[in-house]
Amino acid sequence: MNTTTIDKAKLAKGIPEYHQLLASNADWIARCADDVRQLRNTPPFSKVSDKDFEAFVSGLVFGRGGIVGATYKPLMNELTISEIYDVFAHFGISVDLATRSLEYKATGSGCSFDFWSICLNETKEPFPTK
Repeated sequence: MNTTTIDKAKLAKGIPEYHQLLASNADWIARCADDVRQLRNTPPFSKVSDKDFEAFVSGLVFGRGGIVGATYKPLMNELTISEIYDVFAHFGISVDLATRSLEYKATGSGCSFDFWSICLNETKEPFPTK
């Protein structure tokens, strides 16, 4: 994984665009737990305790070449909401896409309501875009 600075213009703004990003050769997105662990000593991950970092990593759901779901509750103790959005940027997810995908948990090939979760598993976004 290339851990250089993220160009926020390249972040996916919708589910179809996110799935295209995952299918691409983009080397700047975290695609597995080992990639996330490579980011451990970089902000905002470096602000999270070891216990909460491991809880976050263990709650990641991988598929399609990246994350399709996660629980962000372990990050809530030590990060601001802006920093949590920065965490999701490392997976290729824009603030807009993250906001529309929050409070849904990845279940099978779909999503179901669940606090403190994000689901990027559906080809149709859980909330309509404006």
